[in-house]
Amino acid sequence: MNGGVFRFGVFELEKPGGELRKSGVRVRIPGQPLTILRTLIEYPGEVVSRECLRNRLWPGGVHVEYEHNLNKAMNRLRDVLGDSADSPRFIETLPGRGYRFLVPVTELLPERPLQQAVESAVPRSRRPWIIAAAAVLAVGGIFVLLWPPISASPTHSFAAVPLTTLVGRETSPSLSPDGRRLVFVWDGEHSDNIDLYVMSIGDARPVRLTHQSAADYSPAWSPDGKWIAFLRDVDPEHAGVFLISPDGAIERHIRTVKAPPTAYAAFTIPRRALAWSRDSRYLVVSDMEPRDTAFSLHRVAVQDGAESQLLSSSDTRRGDTAPAVSHDGRHLAFIRGGVAQSGAGVCVAGLSAGVTIEESPVCIHLQFPWVDSIAWSDNPGELVVSAAMTLDGSRVMLRVPTRAPRRAAVLTDADGVEPDVGAGGRLVYSRVEPKRSSIWKLKLGASDAAIQQGAPPERIDVSMTSNMDADISPNGRRIAFRSLRSGRPEIWVAAVDGSGMQRLSGLGAESYGNPRWSPDSRQIALHARVNGNVGIYIVNPDTDSFRRLTTGPEEDVVPTWSHDGNSIYFASNIGGHFEIRRVSVEGYGPTSIKPIRGSLALESMDGRTVFIATDSRYPKLLDVAPDGSVRRELIAALANRTGFAVGATGIYYFAPPEPDGKTELRFLDLASGRNCVVARIDQPVETGISLSADGHTLIFSQVESQQALLMLVEGFR
Repeated sequence: MNGGVFRFGVFELEKPGGELRKSGVRVRIPGQPLTILRTLIEYPGEVVSRECLRNRLWPGGVHVEYEHNLNKAMNRLRDVLGDSADSPRFIETLPGRGYRFLVPVTELLPERPLQQAVESAVPRSRRPWIIAAAAVLAVGGIFVLLWPPISASPTHSFAAVPLTTLVGRETSPSLSPDGRRLVFVWDGEHSDNIDLYVMSIGDARPVRLTHQSAADYSPAWSPDGKWIAFLRDVDPEHAGVFLISPDGAIERHIRTVKAPPTAYAAFTIPRRALAWSRDSRYLVVSDMEPRDTAFSLHRVAVQDGAESQLLSSSDTRRGDTAPAVSHDGRHLAFIRGGVAQSGAGVCVAGLSAGVTIEESPVCIHLQFPWVDSIAWSDNPGELVVSAAMTLDGSRVMLRVPTRAPRRAAVLTDADGVEPDVGAGGRLVYSRVEPKRSSIWKLKLGASDAAIQQGAPPERIDVSMTSNMDADISPNGRRIAFRSLRSGRPEIWVAAVDGSGMQRLSGLGAESYGNPRWSPDSRQIALHARVNGNVGIYIVNPDTDSFRRLTTGPEEDVVPTWSHDGNSIYFASNIGGHFEIRRVSVEGYGPTSIKPIRGSLALESMDGRTVFIATDSRYPKLLDVAPDGSVRRELIAALANRTGFAVGATGIYYFAPPEPDGKTELRFLDLASGRNCVVARIDQPVETGISLSADGHTLIFSQVESQQALLMLVEGFR
């Protein structure tokens, strides 16, 4: 193997020397376990036979007690990884067949050109026009290249060491102006509340700064060192902008804004969403005007809370979020398209001393379709960007010179988000461990009384990676779901007990989501991203044959079937907001059902009602007539846009998560209006909840574990 690094979870394995590191700390691994590990990570998600491993360990006719020694080497490898054969996180044993590596593997090469990725993302017909546009920009003196970078400098390697070793999730670090202290978000020793903590670099004992029951997040240390700004949840739709002194003695509420979008449904702590001006007089926040449909950037005066809009809504998916002001105060960077949303990109605008936009934003198009956090480097005109190829794939961090983004370089550390660079070249960030989520089955009774006395959920054993968007076929025999078990997001089908796994790979898309069975249990509708365009597809799971249903340039997502199976509802991103549309399964032109804004629609079993989840952080659920007329609001807040299922007499739904991440599964009886708790889920829930046609079985996905710790890089230049 040539130079480079394999990254999986919190581990990284150097290809040439075989050095294994965990969270940046070297781990000793003997030769035979190392050989097994190298073999398994070459084929993530695939079965590697014991015969194959035996030939790798003892080639050329070496005679040993194969079975005993292979078992011994495998057990040693599991000890090194902290894994268990009974409850595997990394290596799954398949009796009589071999072993499977469960965690997605990212290969970081010493030289990572962006040429091929960019050329595949940009149609050939546009490339001459892009080159011409770049030339015009160069003549005009605009400081940022508008179109995708063509190549990258070699991968940079930095020694990252753990800054915290706390249990739970530590996120959103922000360094003090002198770089000696930092403030961060932690969900606590018992994962029961989200608060701010302060600690000195080199001292692992954090001091709790906030003590409210509401979630506190998105801290940012002011350049003058006097204040820490942060957001606190006020209600499901709004957050307060607060200031607190670093010693916690003084706290001020200065403004209320629209609550920022979360990065993804299961991770309850939103990404960093505010920034300070250089003179510490203003904050830049993401907010939404009453008539807007997307977030835009606003300036808030620290003294009196006065707010003014910096940029009008971009009308691009979720708008403009995650602001970052350069160290000299002259430029503003932000994410256009929403935090951790498909197609998000980085934009930069000139900023005046009075915190107004001096130069129109210019966008830097990277080859990564998912960008979720940015920060300014200590080097003038350089950004540190966290990005990924898929929603739940490993994050990589990039150094992006704004004047020459074609020289963007990939940092060797993956799974890093929310970087912050402070004095003395200190880089801190949150390192998110790959998410493990599983599919669960809940048996329901035939009456409301039986619902309240329901048996506890039981897990469907499909894999120990990320499994979500689960749907049960109407006949109750099979499930379809989105999984990373193969190392990349794909749709899988299995029997309702998890046996008979089948991967639907005939489309070869970049990503998939929201598989939904047809009423006759023969076909599956889903959305897929192919060559950068997201559309609705129908697949026959028995033949793995796909047919595209929508062909427009809009982002069409989350399809669901009408009760008669003749048409499909879906959400289409039109003019910056999602609108519910409907299309015939024969592909006749899609039409809006009035136009009504929403993110998911489910038709009632008799076709007389369409239940629509609004497009917001915690969506409302609306009762809508087939012509699009809204009759009433049924539920004030759902956990996520796919967090409800329609039964014969009512709605099953997940309520928004509590501060400790736990969620209630509830049932709303449509006739009586009675709302009861069906089950209490101890972990955050993923997207997707589905009910069998007979109303007796409900399936959903929940997060088994997702840890995050803070990392430190010294001498980041």
